[in-house]
Amino acid sequence: MESFNPNPTIFVTSKHRATHFAKPHSLWLDEEGSDNDLETEDESNDIEEIDQDEIFDLIRSISDPEHRNMSLEQLAVVSAPQITFDRKVPERLTVEFTPTVPHCGMSTFIVNKQLNDKERVAAALENPALLEVLEQCLSTAGHGNSEET
Repeated sequence: MESFNPNPTIFVTSKHRATHFAKPHSLWLDEEGSDNDLETEDESNDIEEIDQDEIFDLIRSISDPEHRNMSLEQLAVVSAPQITFDRKVPERLTVEFTPTVPHCGMSTFIVNKQLNDKERVAAALENPALLEVLEQCLSTAGHGNSEET
């Protein structure tokens, strides 16, 4: 793959992680020492809104397509303030990204593939080369930054 930015600036990543996942437990088996009293569990029917920090935690560690040993956060391609929610359509959010250089070929690549269109995504994923790039980039998602792993 052609390198559009052979010497990117690497930024310090945040140690703060907004998302804390509860210890997984089986819904089907009684676990030793578990309290079966449903009233003690937090089973509120209230819908908790997802915030920009939670979304950022999910995407911050995705590998950059050009520099696969670096995360999108390390290259300042994404940040929490670049994530916005559409209050009129709550299930919609926008993630803006900042190319590492103005002439970044990967941004053109992404726009040309129009990854926001489900049918085109499905068709694009039939391309083995594109599928491989996406799988490699997403393989680090949710694992923290490379300094933590």
